[in-house]
Amino acid sequence: MANQKQLGQASGSSVAIKGVQGEVVQISCAKEGALSNGLQKMPISSVEVAAGKANTGDFGRAIACNGENTPILSHVLQDQGEGNTLFIGVRLQVNDQLSAALYTTSAPQGQPVAFEINYI
Repeated sequence: MANQKQLGQASGSSVAIKGVQGEVVQISCAKEGALSNGLQKMPISSVEVAAGKANTGDFGRAIACNGENTPILSHVLQDQGEGNTLFIGVRLQVNDQLSAALYTTSAPQGQPVAFEINYI
């Protein structure tokens, strides 16, 4: 990949991609992770992404992350609107043994889901 730049901002389940109209970005991502409260964890069993709000919908409609360094999605940047937003969906493995608590990837036993966005 030619040169890497920082992402604009991240919030919840989406990332706004900044750049010049016409630039191409390639996205690769991990296919699993985990949320934890430090004592218990909820595995993230699958991760998917979609570029642009028009490509979102029910889980399973977007492109599944493969956990490799191989890009799963190429996207041509449009004007600075929702078309340049990367939407993220995950599937959690939840059971009835989990206690009510704050679960995060940064707690012990947590595992962040890694994304790589390269400008080519």
